Amino acid sequence: MIVTDRNGYASTSADWTPHTSNTNRGESSSDGIWFGTSEPDDTKGALPYDTYVIEEQRCEANEEMNLLKIEVTVYRDSMIIDLGTLTDDRIEIGTTALDKETGSHLSNPDQEVTLIDTVEYEGLKKGEEYRLTGILIDQETGEPILVDGKEVTAETTFTAKKSSGSVEVKFTFDGSGLQGKTIVVFEELYQEDLKLAVHADLEDKDQTIYFPKVGTKVADTETGEQIANAGKKVKLTDTVSYENLVAGEKYRLIGTLLDQETGEPILVDGKEMIGETEFTAEESYGTAEVIFSFDGSTLAGKTVVVFEKLWYGEEQIGSHEDLDSKEQTLVFPEIKTEAKNPATDSQVGTAEQETTILDTVSYHNLIPGKEYTLKGVLMDRETGEEFLVNGEPVTSEVVFTPSEPDGSVEMTFTFDGSALTGKTLVVFEDIYYKEKTVASHAEIESDPQSIYYPEIGTQAKDGEDGDQEAKADKEVTIIDTVSYKNLTLGLTYQVSGVLMDKSTGSELLINGETVTGQTEFVPESAEGTVDVTFTFNAEGLAGKEVVVFEKLHLMLDGKAIPVISHEDLSDQGQTVKLVEEETPKTPETPTTNPPQTGDTTSPVLWIAIALLSVAGIGCGIWKIRRKKRTEDKV
Repeated sequence: MIVTDRNGYASTSADWTPHTSNTNRGESSSDGIWFGTSEPDDTKGALPYDTYVIEEQRCEANEEMNLLKIEVTVYRDSMIIDLGTLTDDRIEIGTTALDKETGSHLSNPDQEVTLIDTVEYEGLKKGEEYRLTGILIDQETGEPILVDGKEVTAETTFTAKKSSGSVEVKFTFDGSGLQGKTIVVFEELYQEDLKLAVHADLEDKDQTIYFPKVGTKVADTETGEQIANAGKKVKLTDTVSYENLVAGEKYRLIGTLLDQETGEPILVDGKEMIGETEFTAEESYGTAEVIFSFDGSTLAGKTVVVFEKLWYGEEQIGSHEDLDSKEQTLVFPEIKTEAKNPATDSQVGTAEQETTILDTVSYHNLIPGKEYTLKGVLMDRETGEEFLVNGEPVTSEVVFTPSEPDGSVEMTFTFDGSALTGKTLVVFEDIYYKEKTVASHAEIESDPQSIYYPEIGTQAKDGEDGDQEAKADKEVTIIDTVSYKNLTLGLTYQVSGVLMDKSTGSELLINGETVTGQTEFVPESAEGTVDVTFTFNAEGLAGKEVVVFEKLHLMLDGKAIPVISHEDLSDQGQTVKLVEEETPKTPETPTTNPPQTGDTTSPVLWIAIALLSVAGIGCGIWKIRRKKRTEDKV
């Protein structure tokens, strides 16, 4: 070993440093040099004839320098070989780290990320082998990035073709946990185990990779909340927050609506619901809005989640795709209603002066803890318009705060329903949040929303010959045919009647008892007829007129609940007259041999003669002429 002095000079001459001074200790410039087998001799040169290799050794002073290695041949006695001033070339490396997919300093925090760090070097020796080792460092902490508890490193070995050049170091790793992180690539250059150069600068932008972070907050543009009405025109605004972008660059956000239940994209008319926006980041962090406008009328009851992807050029560099993210989620509530008449505990209405409809509204997909207003109105199914009482619609309103997304609430309508005979009312309901509609159930043909108000009419007749006169015999049968409309199928009804004395307006009494009849039936259609029979002793009642009063009942659990009645003493259709002898019926006009044009015979007389002939009465041909009436001359 030969050690230079503090000025960098060294010599093997005994005049510079005696050979005998700490011979070959090699610790300082005062240690002598001696080659050969003999004892050191300060009168001689230190180097016998031969070829020697002088190789610079690594020390603190020559770090990051290319060390010298020189061959020297001693071939003459007392020869001085002056090597002159030897200068170390400094070894320098610089790095440029880029994401393989984007070709930029922006990288998508995906499960498989590949970074290419291009290391440029200077001062290497042509033809010699070197090794580069790299490690990823968290810029914020200055500590190595850990993936699955391990540092992310890469290494490559190369042979320098020139003293300057470049070589690539490739890092492939799981970057899914690096959202919002900024990492810096540190590189070290080795020759065998000798460290030649280091490039480790946390502030070097060329060594830096940015992993963006994306967050979203969706809201209905109408309500300003994460709740929307499933109407034909829906507009959602997704406010996307971003971090760790490169300022001044242009980016693109593309959003898609997904069904949270299925995880599949929402389709409207067979197309996915997409929103897109472009923006230039003024700073590394900020927000941008993505707008979705579409027909949402098929989305009642659904929960949608907005998935956002951030693009730089043609490459994705970030995303926020989490079906369980509350911030990304928006609900479309759904309501269903079931209307009942409390008086009948069914959908059969009673047309009374004070009637009530109880509507049970079941809701799905509301946001718990928020205050909602349920508003209802009664509709006339026949007209499709609001049902009016004294010129005003019949409405009701309830304010409620659900503790769960799903539940039910009751709404009561009390009003004058005396004019409802034969009508069908339908309850329309809307739920409002902050005066904005978030759910509706307004189907004019919806059966569960409907209350049916029956109507009946009656036609009383003599059970003997079907007319409205009956002979006051010991046994008389009156059949009352009750026509009905707007009944509810599947329910059991009862029609019960009583005979009234028209002259007194009171019930007809036979031996002190009323004359009644009743029939139970299950209608096969909403409209039809049913007969009620009354049999009684009418002796002594000739000259009286009896009127049939009828009531329609709904049969529930063995109880007859009155629904509607037809009780009108002046209604001729309900009236039968009791007589001593029934008035002979006028013969019906035959369908054969009608009188021809120009006949002068009376049609009535012709009919009578024809009937007599058919009956075999008389002897032959009859001549009929019109007798001139004197009253024609008046």
